[in-house]
Amino acid sequence: MKLKELAHTFNMSVSDLCKMIGYTQQGLNRILRSERVVYPERFRDALYKLLMISNEIEQKEVDAAREKSQKRFQMLDKLAESKGVQWKPNQEPFDDSPEGILKRSQVVHNQYMTTCSQLFNANIIK
Repeated sequence: MKLKELAHTFNMSVSDLCKMIGYTQQGLNRILRSERVVYPERFRDALYKLLMISNEIEQKEVDAAREKSQKRFQMLDKLAESKGVQWKPNQEPFDDSPEGILKRSQVVHNQYMTTCSQLFNANIIK
């Protein structure tokens, strides 16, 4: 593995990667070329820092994907609403027939009358 590939994996430049984990460019190149690490504890700390960076990148990508998904859903919802179509699983089927429209208007009228009678009985409307 090359240092440039490693930096690219974390969406960083080589110099930024070196600063983040506390190594010089020459030191990291030496580690990547060698069989063993001279200071394993320091290298372990650097790997842990890279793991934390990786987790942060993952969380940002997940948040961005979730936000894009919500925007797509909102666009679909606006499209369906503009065309008078109910499509969400928690909505009951939408009946466009004249009988369905009449039934909906009767339900709305009954709800309105019930609300008015409740307000009248509570002496809010006189």
